Amino acid sequence: MHHQDSEQLRILNGHYDDDVVSLNDITSTPTKLSNALNYATKLLEKFSSMRDKPELSDFRIDINDKHFYCHKFLLIATSDYFKAMFSGNMSESQSDHVELKGFESSSNGVESMINFCYSGSLFITFDNIDELLHAATHLQIKDAIDLCSQFLIESCTIKNCIDIYKISDLYSLNDVLYVIKIFVSKNFVLLMFHACHQFEQLTYEQIYDELSRDTLDMYQYNEYDLFTMTCTWIKANYDERVKYTADLFKRIRFMLMTPEQLCDHVRHHELIKNNEESRILVQNALCYYALPNRQPLINDIQCRVRNEPILVAVGEIELFSLNTTSERWDTLCQAPLEENYPYPFSAITVNNYLYVLGTRRSSSEEYKSCYRFSAHTCEWTKLQNLLHDRSRFAAAHVEEYIYIMGGFEGFKRTTRVYVNTIERYSIENDQWESFSTEGPQLSSLAACAYGNLVFLGGGKNGQWYGYVIIKLLFTL
Repeated sequence: MHHQDSEQLRILNGHYDDDVVSLNDITSTPTKLSNALNYATKLLEKFSSMRDKPELSDFRIDINDKHFYCHKFLLIATSDYFKAMFSGNMSESQSDHVELKGFESSSNGVESMINFCYSGSLFITFDNIDELLHAATHLQIKDAIDLCSQFLIESCTIKNCIDIYKISDLYSLNDVLYVIKIFVSKNFVLLMFHACHQFEQLTYEQIYDELSRDTLDMYQYNEYDLFTMTCTWIKANYDERVKYTADLFKRIRFMLMTPEQLCDHVRHHELIKNNEESRILVQNALCYYALPNRQPLINDIQCRVRNEPILVAVGEIELFSLNTTSERWDTLCQAPLEENYPYPFSAITVNNYLYVLGTRRSSSEEYKSCYRFSAHTCEWTKLQNLLHDRSRFAAAHVEEYIYIMGGFEGFKRTTRVYVNTIERYSIENDQWESFSTEGPQLSSLAACAYGNLVFLGGGKNGQWYGYVIIKLLFTL
């Protein structure tokens, strides 16, 4: 063995006294995958530079008199259109060029798409968005479509939202359409008054759907404002849109307008006078105000307040509503009740009117007072008193009446007297009458009406708590 070979063997066997390295140490050294900085970007830039030399390209796209040299593999990787072309039995799969049809007016969009394939970048403006989407959707370049969609969503305002909606609808950009529909719904009223040109471009279906919504955000505007702007939309293309007058006005809630607005402006409008169905709507609204006692009995879209449903609590001296956003109770208005009220009253809603029954405003009164709260006007109305004072009773609404049952009477007595009478209140006539003397002798019970049936649950009689279900059949 040569001396040099012997020295190498000694190194491998670890016989050097200094810096001993074993074979096991070498093989157990950790490995690392290293990446060249910006390799992919630089590679694409080099491929892009090859397009200037036809001999370094393998495919050509022809549009009108323009020729764009490129590479098949890159087109296949970025465009589903070219992937299908080159992978199938189309004649272009064996050719070194293709002539694209449908871009006779301009080749700028296709040129931008080819550049995108080599860079992943797009210069997008409202001036070129239509050309870009025309080319991107035709060539099925998803990443480019996504960039255009993102641009449209981020650029949306009340000044351009309908223009964006039209573009998105034309190119079936469903994600953009979803966002724009929500935006238009949320800002529909603002669109009416601050972007009239955009508003007038809405379709009949869009106008109809928005006017039908109970939760339409009204901001500081009112139902009469909706009426005037709906008239503006119809007049913007009168010959085509006048046929929608009756259907759209059925979505306008004339009963939420003031009598002055109805008498002085609405009933004299030419669109109302020229349409029989619309005239009837206005006449019904005027009758609604002429017969105020019947208002709570009308369950019609024409008098339904536009708002989100809310949870209301009747306190001692205030009416509260639950603010679900801030998670707190906000004061709606003052309640006509006695402060430090000792006994519970009964509360019930009838077609968005709140009835508070069996109350008093001072310690000198009996528990007979009744009040009605209007969500439309935010006002309390004093009603006829109960026939007898009672507390902790149940109430139910059936057809034209409110029925009360159970509870006890005699707020000054030391011994509670449980009531077995059932009273009913005529909503239209504002009058209480005795209905039955065979009611349950229970207090603190609950009631629920279903059709002509009233179901009672729970309750106590001073000695025990009972849970009973009593079904009462009311013959009206």
